[in-house]
Amino acid sequence: MTQTISSLPAVFLQMKEADEFVDITLVFGKQRIACHKVILAGMCDYFRRMFLTNMLERGSQEVVLNDISASTGVLLVEYLYSG
Repeated sequence: MTQTISSLPAVFLQMKEADEFVDITLVFGKQRIACHKVILAGMCDYFRRMFLTNMLERGSQEVVLNDISASTGVLLVEYLYSG
């Protein structure tokens, strides 16, 4: 199936929901969300810097974000995937 550029956000969201090619898990309290580093880094400077610099999370498969509630974390990830 051929995808156009405009359909990429939907494709990435479908891949996330199917746990396809996810390579990082964000943890907000008890909420765990599998994601793609490339999407997080491409859409958010905070994650881009986290994954490019010598921060501990750079080589980790899990990032714990204690200062963000689970409900806010879900909204954040939805926003990053949908724009």
